[in-house]
Amino acid sequence: MEPRTLRVINARCDGKPSCRIPVDSNIFGDPCPGTNKYVEVHYTCEPIQTPKTTEKSLPPWLIPPRATSEKPTPSTTSTTTSTTTTTTTTTTTTTTTSPDHVYFNDYVELRNGTESFGNVYAVNRKGVLGPICDIGWGDVDARVVCRQLGFRTGQAVGGSYFGQTVPNKYAMEDVGCTGMEDYLRDCQYKTHHTCGINHGAGVYCDP
Repeated sequence: MEPRTLRVINARCDGKPSCRIPVDSNIFGDPCPGTNKYVEVHYTCEPIQTPKTTEKSLPPWLIPPRATSEKPTPSTTSTTTSTTTTTTTTTTTTTTTSPDHVYFNDYVELRNGTESFGNVYAVNRKGVLGPICDIGWGDVDARVVCRQLGFRTGQAVGGSYFGQTVPNKYAMEDVGCTGMEDYLRDCQYKTHHTCGINHGAGVYCDP
């Protein structure tokens, strides 16, 4: 499968029980003009394998010696000194938590709408997934998002149009695409923001 085809399928279908992608040369490219093409995808589901652990026997020098019985030696003194040593052992347990989902760097999705319109969420260069601020957001940026999702073109909307509000943890602000980018993350943008919850950027995508 071509890398571009795999990226389009990942962007449209990753984590979804079903998805639909039009087989179009504008989406997947046209390496052989004039021929009919189709996209065939194969996948398998495999259970998570838990590695088996086996207990290792201790080396001979770490095995404690066996107790031996000896006759007590008569004491010739009337004073006995006893020394007690107390050892304290502190055990530290480290717990590693894995994220529920691992996103690709070029991941983008639409929320509070359908597969063709909604508020735009994307992963920025720092690996943060969040909404896009509508400051500087325009139709050129929207077309890059829609092409990345497998559509032909699109139009921009703002003001958290789909759902009225978005989480106040934006991934991008002041997005400035030229229109030639394949992915939104290839455009110019800032990772810090001054946007409120009602400044989410959205798109209407056209097939």
